[in-house]
Amino acid sequence: MLEGLDDVLSRIDTIQKQIKRLSGYDERFANALKEKSGDEQTKTPAGDKAALEMLSQGTGSFDEDPLTGSPGFDAANAIRDAALKNKGGKDTSARMASDLTSQAMRMRPSAYGDAAFDQYIRQASQQHGLPFALIKAVVHQESQFNPNAVSHAGAQGLMQIMPQTGQLLGLSNPFNPKDNIMAGTAYLKEMMKRYNGNVPLALAAYNAGPGAVDAAGGVPNYTETKAYVQKVLEYFGKYS
Repeated sequence: MLEGLDDVLSRIDTIQKQIKRLSGYDERFANALKEKSGDEQTKTPAGDKAALEMLSQGTGSFDEDPLTGSPGFDAANAIRDAALKNKGGKDTSARMASDLTSQAMRMRPSAYGDAAFDQYIRQASQQHGLPFALIKAVVHQESQFNPNAVSHAGAQGLMQIMPQTGQLLGLSNPFNPKDNIMAGTAYLKEMMKRYNGNVPLALAAYNAGPGAVDAAGGVPNYTETKAYVQKVLEYFGKYS
C-alpha cells in the first residue's frame, strides 16, 4: 500500500457522498486509467489495485477536509502526494498513480468556471500589455481554470508555473490565483519580447522552454508542444 494512502482513502470514504462529480471527468479519467494500467495489472499489488480502482471512479474537490477542517481538500492532490513519497521505490504502481492523478487534475473541469478569474486576467493584461484573450487562453489550456492544479512535472496553479521559475518571478504562493496569473503573464510577456511578438513561438517557449524553441529554430517538433500551441490559439480566438 502506498505510504500515507490509508489515511487518504479513509478520508475519501468518510465523505464519499459529498463528492462533487464533475461532468465528463469520470469517463475520460477511466479511459486514461485503462490505457496506463493495462500492462501493469498482473503485477500491481492488491492494495494498489484498490487505490487505482478508486481513482478511476473519480475524486473531487471538497469545501474542507472533514477531519482537519482545512479548506480546499482535494482528493486527487492528496493521492498524488502520497504516491510521490514512494517515487523512488521499486514498485511502479506509485509512479503510475502519480501520473494518473496528474492527468486527472488537468482533464477535470474546474468548479470555478471560465469567468471566475477574469478580473485578475484583466489586471495582468493591463499591467503587462498582453491581450486579455491570450492570457485567458493560456490559463484555460494550462489548468482548465483549476487554481490548485499540479502537473506530474511539478508545475503549479492556474498558469502552471514551475517552482524554479516562480522563484525568479517572485511568486511566493503559486496557488493564489491573482499572484499566479500575474507571474505567469510576466513570464509570457518575456517570451513575447524574446520572439518579437510571434505568438506561436512565445507559446511554444512557455510550454517547452525557450531553449527548445531556439534549438529548433521554431516550434519544436514535440507532439505535446504542437498540440499545446494549437489549442491555445483556438482558445485565443474564442475569447477574442
